Amino acid sequence: MEKTILVEKNAKGKMFVEKIQLKPEESVKINNENDLFYFIESGYGVMYVEKYGYNFEQETSIFVPKNSAYTFTNTGNVDLVVVYYGVK
Repeated sequence: MEKTILVEKNAKGKMFVEKIQLKPEESVKINNENDLFYFIESGYGVMYVEKYGYNFEQETSIFVPKNSAYTFTNTGNVDLVVVYYGVK
């Protein structure tokens, strides 16, 4: 997984923006302390929240409430690029 910080959490204000890039068949487990808004920039995959899987594709938006544990998995044959932002 490659991660790019676009607006740091410690920057002026409390908003942060980050981007992750997953290779095909790569997964990342996330435990968030903040409400997060995701935008799928490119690729497609599945997001697992507890035992439930949700498919998504390019240009999908996803909201995840704080204190949630979930996993993004790239199920495609191209990189999955996800931009997300939250307010601390």
